[in-house]
Amino acid sequence: MNRRSFLASGITTVAGTIAVNGAPAQTLAQEPTPISPFTDADFGFAAQISLGHSYYRAGEPGKLLAIVSKIKTGDFESAWAAYHQAGVELRTLAESAAAKRHNVSAREAYLAATSYFSSAP
Repeated sequence: MNRRSFLASGITTVAGTIAVNGAPAQTLAQEPTPISPFTDADFGFAAQISLGHSYYRAGEPGKLLAIVSKIKTGDFESAWAAYHQAGVELRTLAESAAAKRHNVSAREAYLAATSYFSSAP
């Protein structure tokens, strides 16, 4: 037995059970799974990035939850359509605000629209 296989067998044995002060061994819980609104890693990553954008006022968590509720698991077309529709809505809002010379509102709406357009898979 070489050093590497010895260490691997020791880790496997220790990872499976833990003995606490002579008490019976307990089985370790499995590795926690990351929290994601989707089982597909791509959609979950896009949602987490969009949620991070809300810190910089480039979107809203409530709007993101509305977008996520429209996406079917594993369906890239529904994901693209949901993010694109949100971007179009915010771009329309930004153009309306810009026409009224509400520059700050227009800037924030354009920023959020850009964020949703870029999040579309």
